[in-house]
Amino acid sequence: MAIASLVCSLVGLVTILPAIPGVILGFVARSQIRARGGRQGGAGLALAGIIIGFVMPVFLLIIGISLAILLPTLPRVAAAAHDKAAQADLTNALVAANVYKITTQSYTGFTTTTAASYSPFLTWDTSTTPLTGANTNTVGLYVGDGGHSIIIDAAGDRDCWLVLDTTDAAGVDINAVTTLPSPGAGTWYGEYSRTAGACDSMFYTGSPPRWAHTFQAAA
Repeated sequence: MAIASLVCSLVGLVTILPAIPGVILGFVARSQIRARGGRQGGAGLALAGIIIGFVMPVFLLIIGISLAILLPTLPRVAAAAHDKAAQADLTNALVAANVYKITTQSYTGFTTTTAASYSPFLTWDTSTTPLTGANTNTVGLYVGDGGHSIIIDAAGDRDCWLVLDTTDAAGVDINAVTTLPSPGAGTWYGEYSRTAGACDSMFYTGSPPRWAHTFQAAA
């Protein structure tokens, strides 16, 4: 009976139900051993069956509760990581653009080919194909205002992230559809909702981006 208790409890490692008879058999076995004055062996096996039978359901219950708490947060964690990756790409891209501007005093000539030589780990894109969440390490590059303004954008999880560096306080003449609203001269970090499913500042016609001097939390 002590062996049966241990076997049932061990099977309970996979499915909880056998652990219950494992505990019962363990107590019965130990009771029989005591009644026979210790002449019957198996006390250790019975004790092991009881311990395993009690501990495993509690352990599995803890795992179940933990998973119930953690699983709903995984999509949010993944989304935040995606946004952070897009922001890091933009930060690296802006550094490359600033190095070029220091040398030439303008963004004129900062093409995708030139940009790739300054930051080869990024994929620089100026095509009319909007960026989506699948464009990992890819940034969109737009130079306007006669080389005085640059916008670099990247696709996050549900948002489009931008970096703007401009000397134009009124607006950035960089958009093929309309002048993209500018918060003023300087370096700005922006975000707008990816409602159309993709990011493309060249053809952006929605509400003005949320601008700030650092990246803000997604809206």
